[in-house]
Amino acid sequence: MSIALLLLYAASQNTPAVLELPTSEEMRLTGLVAKHFDIPRKFGRPYYYDLKGAPDGYKSVGVYMGNWANVVDFMIDEQTGQIINPDTCEVYDFPNVRPFKKELQAQYLTHDLTPNELADGVGCENPKVVHGIKDGAGVK
Repeated sequence: MSIALLLLYAASQNTPAVLELPTSEEMRLTGLVAKHFDIPRKFGRPYYYDLKGAPDGYKSVGVYMGNWANVVDFMIDEQTGQIINPDTCEVYDFPNVRPFKKELQAQYLTHDLTPNELADGVGCENPKVVHGIKDGAGVK
């Protein structure tokens, strides 16, 4: 069912639309994050993604090296496409991820949450927005 049809159906039911980020889009975004961190070059191939449990409204992903050593974990807000690392409370606002985020927000008619709203959603405190690796974002 297309997102437009889902929104029309939800509107006709007088209930808020509950949209779930498709796994294919989650994997696409995970690839962009891995590319930003330069994981394929730094840690070699193969590397893997693992979908993990997350609070309602979020998808959680772990990125692992070929020996299944964890490289980075993050959560994706399903409505805004924003990314937060719940362990470090870093909000990833990487340039290569912004087009994905804007596309998702246009489809879902949403806008960015504040860093504090994202942090509250995943249970971390004192969020720090990082725009790139030079801002301190790192992998394990």
